[in-house]
Amino acid sequence: MRSRACTSPIPWRPAVISNASDIRSGTRPEWEPDSVNEVAECVLAAARDDLPLNITGAGTAQSWGGDVEASVSLAMKKLNSVLRYEPADMTIQVGAGMAVADLQSVVAEYGQRLAIDAARIDRGATVGGVVATADQGPAQLAFGGPRDLMIGAGLIFADGSIARSGGHVIKNVAGYDLARMMSGSLGSLAILTDVTFRLHPVATATGTLSREVGIDQAAADAQAIGDAGLEPVAAEWISGQLLVRFEGTQTGCQERLQAAARLIGADAVTLAADDAACVWKRHRDVSRPGANGNVPATIVRGLVRPSDVSALSKAADRIGRETEAIVTVAAGVSTGRVDMRIESTSALAHARTVAKWRQEVETLGGAMVLRDRPRTLTGLVDAWGTPPSAVEVLRAIKSAYDPGDVFGRGRFYPWF
Repeated sequence: MRSRACTSPIPWRPAVISNASDIRSGTRPEWEPDSVNEVAECVLAAARDDLPLNITGAGTAQSWGGDVEASVSLAMKKLNSVLRYEPADMTIQVGAGMAVADLQSVVAEYGQRLAIDAARIDRGATVGGVVATADQGPAQLAFGGPRDLMIGAGLIFADGSIARSGGHVIKNVAGYDLARMMSGSLGSLAILTDVTFRLHPVATATGTLSREVGIDQAAADAQAIGDAGLEPVAAEWISGQLLVRFEGTQTGCQERLQAAARLIGADAVTLAADDAACVWKRHRDVSRPGANGNVPATIVRGLVRPSDVSALSKAADRIGRETEAIVTVAAGVSTGRVDMRIESTSALAHARTVAKWRQEVETLGGAMVLRDRPRTLTGLVDAWGTPPSAVEVLRAIKSAYDPGDVFGRGRFYPWF
């Protein structure tokens, strides 16, 4: 289905923009459509006047990847309704502009949750934004990422066409891959208008086991716990501390905490609820953007094989000493995700640390994404590094879905 074209000024925001020449003179307006058809009209207008769009939700991931060369920001925040919720089926369809925290509040009334715990959620991250960035926190170990939890999506392509992929029933896999392809695309292929997720029950009890160990021992401990069939929902290491989280019934959770402690050592302790909340907040703060007082921060995420997490984490510590930057690492010891926070008053120290760590990531066959950096790093840091072997496939997909480069122009530069 194709929506009708619109003419400037945009009818629902008459004061935003009068014509394309106003944009090119330096103004960068924000369009706020409040329906799927209006989103499609915006896309058609942008394509017609060659106005590249920057798709935004809450704006919590605008610094990810390369700088977007956009004339207009297209804000999805008004598409924030619950479109369909079936508590008995544990599925929900919501507008892409809905905050994940608001979704959680809706389903919590039925003892359910969306098993996504990305650090950005408490800053208002939207459903569309979390999917587009493929962002996930420690819960990835048990529940996978956003692409594993989504079962359908509404999409608008660069020609204004509106499409659906997947469905509302979990077993319906028709068109499923198209929706999943949007995960991690950073808004560069199409616009997500709504997403359908499968949900999980809220756990009756949760508990965190902590042990002060180096990264090598932390990886070995996590492996032993997993091999023993104790099924932790998270296993993370942050600056000398292993954190293993369990969920379930009160009895089942306690039994697994005790079994894990017996398995990995007498110095492993179960944290009190307040202490657990504190250490998990410290974990989230590693990837929280923004300066630490007057000290700017750069945040990068490395994705490697779980067996290489130890090597990459130790490399971060070594590189920090070499560049005289303060480096903090939070690593998913069983998932292969390593977040590194770099703090220094020297832009050159930031740039050197990123470059050295990217080299380590690529040597291990992994990938790195630049998630946040101070403006002083502009021109000093390449957002993406060496193109992957499949870069021609990525370029072909981009060309097929967005030949005019309307969406997210520059986000994946120089890959495409």
